[in-house]
Amino acid sequence: MKARHHVIVGNSAAAIGAVEGIRSVSREDLVTVISAEPHHCYSRPLIAELLAGELSPGDLGYRPADFYQAQGVRALLGRRVEAVDAELHGVTLEDGEFIPYDRLLLATGSVPIRPDIADADGPGVFVFNSIADAQALADATRGTRRAVVAGGGLIGMKAAESLHRRGLQVTVVELAPRLLSSAFDRAAGRLLAARAEAAGLRLVTDNAVVAVERKAGMVAGVRLADGSLLPADLLVLAVGVRPNLALAAGAGVHVNRGALVDDQMLTSAPDVYAAGDVAQGPELLSGEPRVLPLWPVACRQGQVAGTAMAGQPRDYPGGLAHNSLTLFGLCAMSAGRVEPEPGDTELAHGDGNGTYHKVLLRGDRLVGACAVGAVDRFGILTGLILDGQPCGFLRHSFPAFPVRLLSLPQEYRLARLGG
Repeated sequence: MKARHHVIVGNSAAAIGAVEGIRSVSREDLVTVISAEPHHCYSRPLIAELLAGELSPGDLGYRPADFYQAQGVRALLGRRVEAVDAELHGVTLEDGEFIPYDRLLLATGSVPIRPDIADADGPGVFVFNSIADAQALADATRGTRRAVVAGGGLIGMKAAESLHRRGLQVTVVELAPRLLSSAFDRAAGRLLAARAEAAGLRLVTDNAVVAVERKAGMVAGVRLADGSLLPADLLVLAVGVRPNLALAAGAGVHVNRGALVDDQMLTSAPDVYAAGDVAQGPELLSGEPRVLPLWPVACRQGQVAGTAMAGQPRDYPGGLAHNSLTLFGLCAMSAGRVEPEPGDTELAHGDGNGTYHKVLLRGDRLVGACAVGAVDRFGILTGLILDGQPCGFLRHSFPAFPVRLLSLPQEYRLARLGG
């Protein structure tokens, strides 16, 4: 069989998963990775440590420096794909070069949402999604004292912590009534917010940044929706991300919130796949198509796409929301649903000293879990959700935590964990 040529647009978790998926099937197929970023594949979640000054760009590597060479991959880094021609089966780069493909993976990720804020265009306003963003923000902190972070989700809180570590006075402004509402439940969010406030962050909820106040063109403060003014030397926009759909839409791929994909991550365009933040694929618990901009989801989707592109398709079981955060030394994890739906059984326990655990059961199936403070063996709970195993035993053992291997039913240990 003639070797196929796989072109992958992107250079992060989904792209790397796809390379490894392809190579698990074929060593002969040609693989080209194209990325607008000039950096070797890196762990995007670590840019907070880069901003804090605790890591350098060279410390963020997601795979060894010789990964592409070892995998026989042609890597075109620092080069942007301008268009996809699904009929001709090729991509055009910004310099005009046309690269044909047999299979194409769009792993173009997401881009930061820029809310409608008056006078936000100009110096002193930043997003936080890449090495370049972190470096630009770190450079801007020199000689500044006060920062405002718009957005109290995972990205915003890590940016705020890193700025605080650089010695800035930081205020986080969140539109929702509480912080981290998409990743953790109310009790977990309260514990994390209390830790952040104790460390010195100022937290403002039920409010939003609506305007930037400037003096001589530089940021002097931000105006909030309630009319109040917060003095500031810089503003970080961290209100969320949206799928980077420009190439998918231009190629005629059916898009909704993301590029719609089937169980093998194939889009509506022939031989065009999508994975990672850009893809809208099945969600494990509901079966509905959802965009889940999460690192573990991107890794798994990339692997499924890669094996399918190489000729050994396997069904993607569906993405699962899975979040992990360490904020000022307090660890928190969640998987599946964080708030109960009608018909769910909620079992929760906190010790009053910053440790909290919760599970959500739908009948005898585990559909959600959360832990703060003591997160040992949380992966067991995540595995139980993914496997859909009967978990009625948790009703009797909870709140004993962490869940231990010996507490699992014997037949499950034998089948899943090798005894």
